[in-house]
Amino acid sequence: MINNHTVTFLSTQCHLQFGRYRNGRLAIQLYDGNGEPFATATINVPAMPLAQNQVLIKDYDENEGLLAALEDAGVVRTTGVRCRLGFVQADVCHLLIPTPVVH
Repeated sequence: MINNHTVTFLSTQCHLQFGRYRNGRLAIQLYDGNGEPFATATINVPAMPLAQNQVLIKDYDENEGLLAALEDAGVVRTTGVRCRLGFVQADVCHLLIPTPVVH
């Protein structure tokens, strides 16, 4: 687990944990101070083309405001491109921190 980056989301200080989806794309999860899962920041849409240093950030429903929290923490920067998922959209973002080595 790599968790040396922190983000404040919904008034909770969270550590980031990185993993991989089955197709190899980077997954980002937030854990609270007790080590409990707090939020999943990314989604995996295999049909959406992404560069190696890009992720899709879920900033709707229970994750509303997460994109701003990740940007404020210097973790991601939006590209301005969005991926439509039915009635919602996910933001394509550049990862601004070194890509963790996770398998």
